Amino acid sequence: GQTNPETFPAEALKRSALRAIDLESAEMNRYSGAKGHLGLRELMASRESEREGVSVNPKNMARMNGSMQAVTLAGQALMSAPGDLVITESDTYSGTIAAYKGIGLERVGIPVDADGMHMDLLEAT
Repeated sequence: GQTNPETFPAEALKRSALRAIDLESAEMNRYSGAKGHLGLRELMASRESEREGVSVNPKNMARMNGSMQAVTLAGQALMSAPGDLVITESDTYSGTIAAYKGIGLERVGIPVDADGMHMDLLEAT
């Protein structure tokens, strides 16, 4: 998505980036591993633990380059074979639909209203 330039903390981000370069330049010049930088995963785990009230282990987290990478990897991890079914809301992001189609998943969209997904249609699927 796109940020609101009026609320985006550009100066704070600039200060943080310069501080990170000063403190971690050697580390920033290496590959961070398949799951992403451990320090960032630890920070993310701490934030989610506090925000959600559950214990989150940074070893069980992976950082993605974006939502499309996450959607694609999740689909690949959960599918048994091409042609497997994935259920989404009827009106969902077109990139998600394309990602699932690209890895061979068949998608069924279930309508949603103010009360949520139509569970009767979900059960019938």
